[in-house]
Amino acid sequence: MTSRILLRLCQIFVLTTMLLSAQTARSETHCDEHERYAPSGKLVEVQNRQFLLCDNYDRRFRGSEDIDFLRFPFDSSHVREVLQQFDQLTFLWGELRVKDRDFSFPSTKGFIFFDTLSGSITLSGSEYDIFTNGALSEEGMSNLQAGKFSSDLLVYKPDSTRKLPRHFLYCSGDLKGSPREEYDCFLHVDFDQDNDLVAYTRFFWIPSLSPGPPFDFDNLHILVEALVQLFENAEVP
Repeated sequence: MTSRILLRLCQIFVLTTMLLSAQTARSETHCDEHERYAPSGKLVEVQNRQFLLCDNYDRRFRGSEDIDFLRFPFDSSHVREVLQQFDQLTFLWGELRVKDRDFSFPSTKGFIFFDTLSGSITLSGSEYDIFTNGALSEEGMSNLQAGKFSSDLLVYKPDSTRKLPRHFLYCSGDLKGSPREEYDCFLHVDFDQDNDLVAYTRFFWIPSLSPGPPFDFDNLHILVEALVQLFENAEVP
């Protein structure tokens, strides 16, 4: 009987601690007035991890209560908080997706057509392997070396001098030239390998349409760190 009472007391203590932790996180969250769950936010669970949302930017698997992904748009209070920590960035938005995806290539879980290692490039102090859809022509190789891509994969090499979470980019356009031409990139970061959570964002620039200067790829490591920080800030321990 005594052991049962002790066990019950332990369970109550753990539950109370979790509730207090969530309440503390809520009290530290300041959602904007225009956001649906202002001012304290709403607690949601993704793959056994809890996140505090300021708006209803989540999607559920069809026919299930389990959440497929979370999204923080560029005008959210979560993004504003992170951008205050990274002066080098002027924009950010992100999704946290439940996705079974390899971060080593060639891969059978995504981007299966990019099976040819065609070179490497250094961006923001990190080395990236470049995978293409088959062998490139001499002109294609020349463009690659100049930082101009045609829907190619850039995969972070873990042995780079700069240590970052595993990630890769799917890019087209000009990443390094001067004057800059347009580009379009998708960034995928291994947020949580054990639970198949992938942090994701897209960023692009078109000279005639985009306000402000293009992204400086010397700050790519900062974008990776900020994207992870966006969801770590929203996570309730």
